[in-house]
Amino acid sequence: MDRCSIDHTKLPTEGESCDKFMMNNSTPSKKLLQELHLRQALDEECLQVHSIEVMHKEAREKIDGCALGVVFPRSLIQYCMCGLWKDKQISFFFRGNLKPKRVWVTEYENQTDAIVEHSDGRNVRKKSGVYDYEYYDKLSSARIALAPEGDFHWTYRFLEAVMCGAIPVVQRIGEEEKGYHVCERGKECLFIDDENARQQATWQNWNVFVKRHTLMK
Repeated sequence: MDRCSIDHTKLPTEGESCDKFMMNNSTPSKKLLQELHLRQALDEECLQVHSIEVMHKEAREKIDGCALGVVFPRSLIQYCMCGLWKDKQISFFFRGNLKPKRVWVTEYENQTDAIVEHSDGRNVRKKSGVYDYEYYDKLSSARIALAPEGDFHWTYRFLEAVMCGAIPVVQRIGEEEKGYHVCERGKECLFIDDENARQQATWQNWNVFVKRHTLMK
């Protein structure tokens, strides 16, 4: 069946399983994850374009000359959307390589119900051909996600946290974080102890994310 004849526009509702949005198979690629996200998003929205340009350092992309932020594909957003109403069993979550700029995440290791996992990196689509759904499941089960900087100030972890219904903790608020509800390292944060405020903030964050980082209509 032609992919464009299938209705991909429906978003999951509370109580509905998001597992049906999982990718069953794909091919590993040496391309930037940012480009893989963008190409998949174009495919899922059935958009034909003449040119794309990925500017990784700037966290920007161009489609036929039109500038956009980092774009995420609809199917991954649909899968992670269950995190907006999921029962949150994890207080703080991080998984990744502890580069020097990320060492501060260890300050949260001893928090009750926290998961701070040190690894050589995350098994993302670029390496395996499919997304690391176990990672996204944990992120969706977290109330707060630690989002340290990577090679540049912006980071996938910040956007993934918002997409999966977790409030990000950042070391400083830059241009990419403006407009979102976040926690800053070392400062009091309302969303850690006030569950109602956290839930409202996650929905507001998600709506900002969809406007800035998707091709969804």
